[in-house]
Amino acid sequence: QRGRGDDDDEDEDEMAELRKSKVYEKQAQVSGRGPSASRPPPPPSSLEDEEAALRAMLPSGFGGGVRKPTQKTPQQKQITQDDGDGDGDVNMDRDKGKGKEVMAPPAPRTTSVQAMPVVGPPKPEARQAGLVGPPRPPPRTTPDSDSDDEDDNERGGSSDPSRQASIPASHEAVLAGHLRSVSALSLDPAGGRLLTGSYDYMVRFWDFAGMDKNLRSFREIEPEEGHSVKSIRFSASGDCFLVCPASAQAKIYNRDGFQVCQFVKGDQYLMDMAQTKGHTGAMTGGMWHPSDATTFLTCSIDGTIRLWDVNKKDKQKIVIKSKNIRGIRVPFTTATFSHDANVIAGACNDGSIQIWKGKGPYVKPDVIIRDAHDNGSETSSLVFGPDNMTLYSRGGDDTLKAWDMRNLQAALACVAGPAQLLPRHNRRHQPGRQVCRHRHQHQAQAGGHRDGSVLRTCHRPD
Repeated sequence: QRGRGDDDDEDEDEMAELRKSKVYEKQAQVSGRGPSASRPPPPPSSLEDEEAALRAMLPSGFGGGVRKPTQKTPQQKQITQDDGDGDGDVNMDRDKGKGKEVMAPPAPRTTSVQAMPVVGPPKPEARQAGLVGPPRPPPRTTPDSDSDDEDDNERGGSSDPSRQASIPASHEAVLAGHLRSVSALSLDPAGGRLLTGSYDYMVRFWDFAGMDKNLRSFREIEPEEGHSVKSIRFSASGDCFLVCPASAQAKIYNRDGFQVCQFVKGDQYLMDMAQTKGHTGAMTGGMWHPSDATTFLTCSIDGTIRLWDVNKKDKQKIVIKSKNIRGIRVPFTTATFSHDANVIAGACNDGSIQIWKGKGPYVKPDVIIRDAHDNGSETSSLVFGPDNMTLYSRGGDDTLKAWDMRNLQAALACVAGPAQLLPRHNRRHQPGRQVCRHRHQHQAQAGGHRDGSVLRTCHRPD
């Protein structure tokens, strides 16, 4: 009994403490304190109440305030009656045909789009069915005979009597083969084979002895892929020829068109052109030595004239450098030997002509004609007269000038025109030592069309 009494007292004490704790919790809930204050509120009775309770737990201003319940549209209110099974749901498929109303799908939204202005070119017209690709170009118009005659007159044809008199000829042959302008040609010493170079990157061989009435070339080669031909020169013996394409490496071929050697290219990263073993820029011309069959020169846009030995293709023998009035390297456009090989002359794209005399060393020019032609024009031809005392220059300013080597202060004569249509214009002497000036380089011994695709060779009456 004594033990039971003690247990009863303990139970009463626990009950009293429990009552006190419940009272404390109620007071804490009222005052907002105590552990039960952080407990979540009882679940709401509806969806709106639940959303309001969740927003009340968030900080003020979060979420833009309490969301108002959305009102249903008349279409959404159009629901079916209860199916009568007591679960309050709506059966749409099963109640079809029993007189009950079925919920209609919502009507699609119709938005009025304002017509935007059309930007850009108008749409092409509707094409015929079955055509694929872009529309056909307009038909080309063929020129009539009158326009052909005018073109022939402009291109140096035989319709102008004055131009017929400029080159005494009794026969004329048209050699058609190149696709672009003819930029270089060379005739062997015997006069039986002609070489022509063009901007179509090809060199064509014309053999007069074996040519039939079709007048076609019997061979063609491409010295440098993708580079036009700047200069072609037969050697004095005629057994080989020098080709200077628009690259940094000169090449020598035998008479039949097989490559004999190719010369080295210089280091582009060396600033001193005298230290490089070859050209570092595209060549603009080349010429054999008049008396030494193993020596030739080349000029380039790297501002140097280089003398080569055919037996040493890995390095040039002599380097000649050009300078403008400010001492800066300037590209060469052409260069030549005198007939006795005692003078080397070079033309630069600043309009100057620079001359070196003697056998070297060629440290600086002995004579410089600064204003020989217009600055920025390309002087395409330099040729010494038969007496080596006269120098002829064909400039890019559409002038042909003659210079006396004994007094280079001013030109002896200056002839204007014809217009320079291509950068490879040239001039030659007739056998009677008369000077001929022509439009194109191949017209030194011939006349041709402006596009260079046709070469006209002429023969003297004798």
